[in-house]
Amino acid sequence: MLSFLSPVLLAVFLVGAAFAQDLSTVQTKLHETREAAFDKRQQWVEALTKIPSKEARELALTWYRNDQEHEFRVRFLEHAMLLPRLDRARTKEFDTLMLRVLERGEDLPLRVIGARYFVEVHGKSGIDLCLALTQEHKTPPVHEAVLVAFGYQPKRSRATDIFVKNFEASPPTVREHVLRRLRGRSGSHIDKVRLQALQDPYPPLKSEAILQLAGDGSKQALGLARQLADGSPKPELAPVLFEVLTRSLRPGDLVRLGKLSGHASLRMRRLVRAAVEDLGKREDVRMWSLGPGRLSKNAHVRALALHFLEVIDGKPADNAIYDLVSDPDQTTARRAVFALARRKSKRLVGLLEKRLLKGRVEDRMDALEALDLIIGETEPFQNRLVALSQDRPVELRLLAIQLGAKRGLRGLMPQLPRMLAHNDWRVRAAGIQLARLVREKSSVPLLLAMLRKERGRLVDDIKKALSSLTRLYFATPGGWNTWWLKERTAFVLPPAEGEKPKPAARSQREGGTTVATFYGIPVVSERVIYCMDISGSMTKLVGTGLTRLKVAKESLKRVFKRAPKSSHANVLFFHGQVKPFAHKMVSLRSPKKVADLIAFVDKQRALGETNIYGALMRAMEEKLADTIYLLSDGEPSAGEIQDPEDLAEEILRHNRSRRIVINCIAIGQKSPLLQQLARETGGTYVVH
Repeated sequence: MLSFLSPVLLAVFLVGAAFAQDLSTVQTKLHETREAAFDKRQQWVEALTKIPSKEARELALTWYRNDQEHEFRVRFLEHAMLLPRLDRARTKEFDTLMLRVLERGEDLPLRVIGARYFVEVHGKSGIDLCLALTQEHKTPPVHEAVLVAFGYQPKRSRATDIFVKNFEASPPTVREHVLRRLRGRSGSHIDKVRLQALQDPYPPLKSEAILQLAGDGSKQALGLARQLADGSPKPELAPVLFEVLTRSLRPGDLVRLGKLSGHASLRMRRLVRAAVEDLGKREDVRMWSLGPGRLSKNAHVRALALHFLEVIDGKPADNAIYDLVSDPDQTTARRAVFALARRKSKRLVGLLEKRLLKGRVEDRMDALEALDLIIGETEPFQNRLVALSQDRPVELRLLAIQLGAKRGLRGLMPQLPRMLAHNDWRVRAAGIQLARLVREKSSVPLLLAMLRKERGRLVDDIKKALSSLTRLYFATPGGWNTWWLKERTAFVLPPAEGEKPKPAARSQREGGTTVATFYGIPVVSERVIYCMDISGSMTKLVGTGLTRLKVAKESLKRVFKRAPKSSHANVLFFHGQVKPFAHKMVSLRSPKKVADLIAFVDKQRALGETNIYGALMRAMEEKLADTIYLLSDGEPSAGEIQDPEDLAEEILRHNRSRRIVINCIAIGQKSPLLQQLARETGGTYVVH
């Protein structure tokens, strides 16, 4: 059918048809994933930007104007930028659009695209326009955008010559922003300003230059990195120096890496983890970790050696880790204990037995948890759990019940009546979990009797336990009692089955009373702390046209208005800092107090970063709280602990003695951190 076409024209026709087919698929997928999570949608945004046709650039322009995700809008506009080269009739329209973007764009990435458009589409006249705008607008945004656009050009030209001159005359903060935006670009003009920045006293600018030049193999940059690491580098320099030295590791660099790793930050934690993965199997790293690293007088160097030892197999590594069990640094010592416990090292048992008997409660709990990993399946240890379940302190008792319940330890069941009647709600909660996991028919009447007396969250815990034991559900205590009176003789406990979490209901009625919900999760507790993210990203719009923060605030106010008068609550808003309504939970019995809470919610504004750790630790200080609702739209970016793995470990460690349920609401995208916190504490996790 196409035989009349020449080979060249045939190839052009087929390529065009392929692009058209691809574009149709991409367009469909972009519409289908419009409300999907960021990572799922990202692949289709990238697919569109790889299609160079006029139609693809037209589509990108449409999505730029209509999409709500800022990062995607930047990618769409960048792809649409060259449309006037394919359609000269669009030049005037694009001139107007790009001038507006350059002068009033939301941030630097958008403004850079506006400036690049004039340089790359209009050439000399575009450069003149950009220079005129920098004179007209004295503020940094336009100046930075034009500098980046000039530096972006690959070959020496008038634009790159102006770039070098104006870069040298700019303030150090502007130079750092511009150089960061030019990562991955090449050219003699960029190399020149990088070398100049190596000698600059401003740490962020110097670190950016070191990172870029060292990545290209610059001996001067590597030498400076080692020199700085041997001194007392500023905290903002440390991650860059660590990254540079791991790329070009030499003898002596491991000590430098250890000292640098002491500058705690999320970026540093991830760099350490990557270094362990990349370097951990090297023989020189192995020998250093077994000897000089482990024996160093510097605590941070020993901690790095332990990280490497954890991925090294064999008895020499076990012996080295054992030596670190008694390290003067508590964090390193605890990490060494659990590293050996995961290896089932019996050598550790005697030491842990001694630690279990006396000392700080937290240390005794660590010893018990480590022993469970090593000898948890043995009868003597399980008998020890039974004994500890009746002993003080209560924190150790709670952990013993929890560990025994997870192992299905029937020796704990004779203690169940006393647990369920205990005056400490945490012990009662542990007993309910025990009844749920160690399945016995005799637990049913005990739970039913408890159901008539309890209120708040424990009522929900009991109903979940009863449903797990019977595979039935009744909304009221009366319904459960009627069923039991009728069926108790004939009732046979069904076999355990994998419990699938039920989707959270939008509303729920319990005994004729409608229970308030927060993002679809029923609020069954009467002692609740709400941890609400108000970082800058909460200003993003959702499908309704409202911001994420506005939707969250309205949802929270509805909960307060519908909460039972017997409830107590507090709300903690967090960005870089934590802002509580009150120093402890307040009663919702008073209409004035509810009005004060709502007024406090209304006045919050989105700002700054995301301090999840600080918010949760502050919430867990509330001694009477039994439930937390955590709402966030991002990963931790502020606070004492920012690494998600470390944060989850520390929060769950604190919760061993608190037994707080953490319900988690992830806004805009999935959050493995929030999902883990909810799963491990018996809470509910939803994505909105």
